[in-house]
Amino acid sequence: MKLGRRQRGQSITEYLVVAMLVVVALASGPDSALQRLFEAFGDYYERFSYEASRP
Repeated sequence: MKLGRRQRGQSITEYLVVAMLVVVALASGPDSALQRLFEAFGDYYERFSYEASRP
């Protein structure tokens, strides 16, 4: 079935709304999943830069 331009635009909007809700769910709370992920990246970078600076 061929979708019209308006229906395709509505689908994209619906996907964006769902994606935004997922991001809000991941970012909410004091110990959120995104905060833990960023901390893990920071710890990894800290260890990597320490090892790279050793002679």
